[in-house]
Amino acid sequence: MKVNELAKQVGVEPHVIRYYSRIGLLLPVRDNHNGYKLYDAEDARRLEFIRQAQSLGLTLTEIS
Repeated sequence: MKVNELAKQVGVEPHVIRYYSRIGLLLPVRDNHNGYKLYDAEDARRLEFIRQAQSLGLTLTEIS
């Protein structure tokens, strides 16, 4: 799924997903045809984990 699809599924803004990808918390694959970053169900689970860990007070550095 693309960034916007993942954002809607998990309930976050697309820029959050892009940021997490940029710092290495999410590891999307590139579509060979158009270069889009693609995310899967594992990325959705990881994103939910990150958000839950943040709600418990962990920083992104601690999560990574």
